[in-house]
Amino acid sequence: MTTGRQHHVPLRRAVGPEFVALGTDMDANYKPVLTSYRQIPLLASELLRRGYGEQETIAFVGGNFLRLFGVVWKGRSIR
Repeated sequence: MTTGRQHHVPLRRAVGPEFVALGTDMDANYKPVLTSYRQIPLLASELLRRGYGEQETIAFVGGNFLRLFGVVWKGRSIR
């Protein structure tokens, strides 16, 4: 799990941590970092070990997705 973890770092620096989220597309990804969803806690642990804050780590592994999904879901139109 050491190689792909850093893919999000330049993006995080460019747009800010509130706009970056973990992608879990393991089947169609060019070079998947995770081989199992069971590795997500290990990834979160590694981010914390590297100095990412607790809230930033939570946001990355699912919080940012949930926030955006809530905004989109709230703004949908029902026909």
